[in-house]
Amino acid sequence: MALKRGQSPILGKGLTEWDNVNVHDLSDLFVLLVEAAAKSKAGELKDIDAELWNERGYFLAENGHQYVLPRIM
Repeated sequence: MALKRGQSPILGKGLTEWDNVNVHDLSDLFVLLVEAAAKSKAGELKDIDAELWNERGYFLAENGHQYVLPRIM
């Protein structure tokens, strides 16, 4: 719809919220996930759900957010 109209629709009041993540925090998350995956594959972590590592594995990272006001033309 956005490509067809040349603009994205505005929902509600039109306020946008962007999540922030520090690159070092994100790299820490990647390291923890890789370590847990390796331990899980080796059978060292029995309590981690096997579904965590397949196509259903979905991870979100954020450590704050900011509101972005809509541009008024």
